[in-house]
Parts: sequence; structure tokens; C-alpha cells
Amino acid sequence: GFGTASANPVVRDVWRAYTGDNVRYGYEHVRVEQQPDGTYRYATESRILVDLFGAQRQEMTERGVYIVSSTPEPISMNIEANQLSGPVRTRGRVEGHTLTLTTNRADEERQSSFTFDESTPAIFTVSLNDWLATLPRSTAEASVQLIDEEGLQTATAKRLERGEPGGSWDVTFSGIRGRGTFLFDADGILREMNAVAPEAHLARCTAEEAKDLEYRTLEGRYLLTFPVDRDIGAIHRLKSLTVTLTWRDIPFDQFELEDARQRLVATSEEDGAYSATVRIVPLDPVPDDATFP
Repeated sequence: GFGTASANPVVRDVWRAYTGDNVRYGYEHVRVEQQPDGTYRYATESRILVDLFGAQRQEMTERGVYIVSSTPEPISMNIEANQLSGPVRTRGRVEGHTLTLTTNRADEERQSSFTFDESTPAIFTVSLNDWLATLPRSTAEASVQLIDEEGLQTATAKRLERGEPGGSWDVTFSGIRGRGTFLFDADGILREMNAVAPEAHLARCTAEEAKDLEYRTLEGRYLLTFPVDRDIGAIHRLKSLTVTLTWRDIPFDQFELEDARQRLVATSEEDGAYSATVRIVPLDPVPDDATFP
């Protein structure tokens, strides 16, 4: 099998809240139960409230059902989410060493498949806590392949010696999630997580506390988005996209406007008003850890 955990997932009903910039802006609710056939069902629910630059209030929600074996090897998942780009429905099935995803976005269905590296454990991201909590205390570092609605990415976990009753881990992700520190209770249940980018804190709380939320204003320190003046339709069908961005009072050297998918075409500056035109094209071939077009 893919997993190396020595104990079954912990049956639980847990609420955790996201806080950042002194604001409780989101929650995560996880219910884990054993089913009659011996598998385990993870029912997840999350809600995030963000305000982009104090001008664009956005609410993101997600509900998911994940089925795993007791090891916990991934079996299937079904997710319904309302993201910044609109509603998305994802179904996933693991057979052998292959994950097949069917995603419906903007009423268009797309299927993709990912093949696991047989030498590294593969688990759902939602099961990462259980997998870490049951690794032997002698384990100093471990690698794992994580599966979610975006596909497949890898993570490396290094044990921290911080006197935490249930242990602590520093986890570095290969995709967009960056890095986080996981702290566990003595019962092996995640107590809190600290994320680096965007900076966030996730900690155990009551259901009442989790639902008492405010919008968190993101001003570009961690997340930079620009509104566009037209509907660009189904993102995965784009062959290229050329965009002109305009802003005031922030010099060009404060931005990273080029990467493997985006090239700077032109720039201009006059009296503190800046403009940059960028051309975005898909990568060919697409790397295994690419998560967004």
C-alpha cells in the first residue's frame, strides 16, 4: 500500500478557525467516522471571508467527502466549492497508482489523471494530519504525495523538537501552499497550524467561535489580484492571455511580474502611475506540480 501509518484515523468532530491580521476570517470543520465496511469517511466544510484591497469582498466555501482505508490509503473524493472564479465540482477516484479527476467548472467538464510514484506514500491532503500523527517517534523526516482537487503535489515533513505532547512537524509543500508548522495534541489530533504564505493561523475552537467571522483585508502583501474588464470564460481552454495592469505609487522592483508562465511585454511610468503588459501562456509540457493554468 501507499501508507505507512500504524494506526487508524482518529474518529472525531473538530472545528478550527483561521486568524490573520487580528481577524478570525474563516473556519474548517472536519468529521471523521468509520463506516461499516471498515473504511473511513472524512466530511469537511470550510468558509473563508477575504476583502481584496478593501474593495472586493469575497466568500469562498467548500464541502468535501473523502473515503480512505484504515492505513489511510485514498479511495475516492467528492468536492463542491465556490471559489473566487465561481462554482467548481470535483470527483476523484484512486485505482492502483492512478488518480482520475473529473472537474466541472463553468458548466464545462474536464477529466485528468495523475500517476503516483510507487516509492512514496500517497494520501489525501485532508488525511495528512492523521498520517503525521502516527509516524514513529524515531522518524526525523518523511516525504509524502498529497492528493486533492488540484491533483498531486509532494510534501516533506521534518520533525520539530518543541516539547509538544503529540509532536510537531514543519511541512514544506511543492505547490502553492508554501510551508506550514503542524502542532498536535497528545491524542494525535491537529491542534493548530501556522502557515507562511499567505500568513495564517489555524487553531482548534468551538463551533460558535468558528462561525463568528469577519472579512480579512488582503492588501497585496501576500496576494496580488487585479480585476479584469471582460469575461475570459473557461480558463483551461485559453491558448494565451495578454493583460495590461495599472497601479500607482509602487515601483516595478516591488513586483515579480515574470515566471515560467508569464512574460513582461512592456512597461511605462509617469507621475507615479505605473503600467505593465504581460503575456501569459500555458507551459508545455505542464510540470507535475503545476496547479493553476
